[in-house]
Amino acid sequence: MAILKRHIIILAALLSAVLFAACSDTDDTNDGAKEQEYPLYPAFGVSSFFDESPMSRSFKPNGSDRDYDLFESLYPYPVNEDFATIGIFLAQDGTDSYPSTAGNFKYNYNKTPKEWESYVNIKAYQNYYIFGFMPAYLQGMTSSIAKRLDDDGNKLPWSDGAVITLTNFPTVTASDVSVIVGVKKLAAPNAFVLEDITEGQYLYNSQTANNYVYLLLDHLYANINLQMYVDNKYSKLRNIELTGVDVEMDVDKVTTMTITLDKDQKKPIKSVEYTSGGSNPVKTSLLPSEASLQLKGELDAEYTSIPSYFAPIQKGHTFKFTFTFNVYDKKGNLVRKGCTAVNKWTLPDEQVTQIAHGRSFNVKVKVKPTYLYQLSEPDLNNPTIEF
Repeated sequence: MAILKRHIIILAALLSAVLFAACSDTDDTNDGAKEQEYPLYPAFGVSSFFDESPMSRSFKPNGSDRDYDLFESLYPYPVNEDFATIGIFLAQDGTDSYPSTAGNFKYNYNKTPKEWESYVNIKAYQNYYIFGFMPAYLQGMTSSIAKRLDDDGNKLPWSDGAVITLTNFPTVTASDVSVIVGVKKLAAPNAFVLEDITEGQYLYNSQTANNYVYLLLDHLYANINLQMYVDNKYSKLRNIELTGVDVEMDVDKVTTMTITLDKDQKKPIKSVEYTSGGSNPVKTSLLPSEASLQLKGELDAEYTSIPSYFAPIQKGHTFKFTFTFNVYDKKGNLVRKGCTAVNKWTLPDEQVTQIAHGRSFNVKVKVKPTYLYQLSEPDLNNPTIEF
């Protein structure tokens, strides 16, 4: 089991606005600018799960003992592009709760080059506390945000964090589920210093034009990383092309997820509470329909990694995986098409108590034929898959 590098997005957002000359609050031009709205454009961003090995562009935010990683493109082929959206709350002093997001950042995979698009408008010369989560939109889900309460039930300021409530999330997904845990404003993209970002700080000041905002995101789900490979003897006889991986969990949805965010620079996610329900598992595809992967042999010392993500609830840790693949001989001839293998995997009891958001579990998956594979051609073309 690996502890994940905490999510790890750095998202830069460009505030596209007219550059107004500096003037007093009583100046008519400045007053007019305050009432106008301008789009907040994300310039780049990415999030992914990683193992314990440090990345070449990893860094530690101010006061943090955790590594973050900087990337420039989102997960290369999300099965559902709805996951490539970040829902944004723009909280301001004087307002205690927000029943809906102010908009979202959406990654457009159809553009060349691929880029983030903005559906968030802000007013100039304002102080905003930026909170958010990913993915922003799934069928049937809702979201809201409110201030935290102290021990006496008094509302704390937005600078102390927030409580975000999300409903109707699937318990297992093909893409990551995450929450913003820190923001940073810069005057120019080249001025960015990685260590200048601080976890637990959410304030964004929009007083000047052409600002960038960088976002830190952390995981709300745990990760199962399938590490697939082909048995050494079998890989000398056949090539395996993986065309589909579906997964089901025996609890089908998280009815409510309550995230409490703090200003703590070492632990910005104070707590996450999950309420699960439903017993009608729905298959989640871990590969897009047009994708296929050539599996490596056992001696190649290289796995084909396929990630999936699940709510770290304390029950329902049996996963049903359905693999679909094509079999080729060593000359490249297709000998079997659309083979399937179904396997169940249960999280070991000793690891159930260790389940938490941001944890990762690696599961090795071997493709191999049965004992008589050398004698039976039909069996040779229909290998089994074992965990």
